[in-house]
Amino acid sequence: MGDTIQMGTGEIVGDFDQYVAFKGYIEGFFNNLGTDELIERAQEALRHPVAIIDLGFYIVGESSEVRNDPSLHREDDGAFLAASAAMQLRRHYLFGKIHKKSYCSAIIPYGPNPFIAATINISLTSVLLMLVFSNGTELTPRDMMNVKKATQLLVLQFQKESARKDYQPLAYNRTIAKLLDGEPVSPQDIENEKLNLPWLGDASALRLLLITDPAENGLDSLTGSISQMLLKYIPLSECMLYQDAFLAFVNEQQFRLICEENRGEMEEFLAANHLYGIVSRPFSDIRRAASVYQKTLKSMGTNVRFHIHFSLQSEMSFRIIADMLSAQYDIVDFCHPAILFLRDYDEENNTELLYTLICYLTYHQDLSVVLEKLHIGKSTLFYRLGKIKEAAGISLNDSEELFELFFSYKLLKNMDMIAD
Repeated sequence: MGDTIQMGTGEIVGDFDQYVAFKGYIEGFFNNLGTDELIERAQEALRHPVAIIDLGFYIVGESSEVRNDPSLHREDDGAFLAASAAMQLRRHYLFGKIHKKSYCSAIIPYGPNPFIAATINISLTSVLLMLVFSNGTELTPRDMMNVKKATQLLVLQFQKESARKDYQPLAYNRTIAKLLDGEPVSPQDIENEKLNLPWLGDASALRLLLITDPAENGLDSLTGSISQMLLKYIPLSECMLYQDAFLAFVNEQQFRLICEENRGEMEEFLAANHLYGIVSRPFSDIRRAASVYQKTLKSMGTNVRFHIHFSLQSEMSFRIIADMLSAQYDIVDFCHPAILFLRDYDEENNTELLYTLICYLTYHQDLSVVLEKLHIGKSTLFYRLGKIKEAAGISLNDSEELFELFFSYKLLKNMDMIAD
């Protein structure tokens, strides 16, 4: 295995030259030479190329000899772990232990180019991985022991970087992961996490945004792009990779930004990358995270079936109901006739009566909101509502009829019988 040499910080396994290299590595940290130099010195000490990745597989630091390693994929906006290597890593038992142990490491098989992966725990919310590449030489138990020693300084280095806000890695919170696993978590543990995850302190109306790749051939290589897209609206501290999905916890303001004001951008991004996204119904108790995740994931199956790249879980409920009804019945028989009548009336007369009615129902007959959404004056709105009642023969004062109208619209819209 090699000679064991005692150092001020503990033992390393190797020869005198490796001892000198490790000494230089330690001095690099204490002399504040910076992260890049420290990673370069780690390469010299370990005698293997070194890269640091976040849990989105984005390369946040790398040594000089790792540049052309086949395990990496480079784009204009940065470098990532290659999709095949990321898949090997994510499917390895190590990845499932990240949130359960303070340190873990393993040799990840990757054809003729295996690599060591070891955790760098910056905080409860931030975990990085140190990758040590074989580079054509065998990885040994000696390497595993020395990698563990090397990660100790990198933990401290990235804690300094994090404190200066120079780097914000994709989060992996152990408590949240346990909640998603359905494991018991005490109220005190959740309360303690509010110091690390400020968004938990305002969890009165959270939603879960879930992005997956059902074909399982693109998510690993796209986590960096997904992070960049969501970073416009959500801090990365509210995002994480879990099992085969990219998750984000969003509040009401973020929900409106993503699902109302910028929905088209999200739909276009997901469709272009063959990904699917869905946003759960709101929930206020983070302890329900596992149940919300499972139900949202199940609804995602309907997205995939109908090739809907982005939706709200509430929207998919109507799609499921409409699909079940249409399998045995004519869906029109279950709908209020006024909806299709107004659709046809608008097409023949170039009017917007149906759109006006749907806005009126969607925003709970709040005239100020309806006027803002339609960009019309009060007299025009009253004229349209009167015309709707007269032409379609309906009452806008009957709560049961209003419900039937809105329910009918949702069913017909989900069967693509009415345009958005």
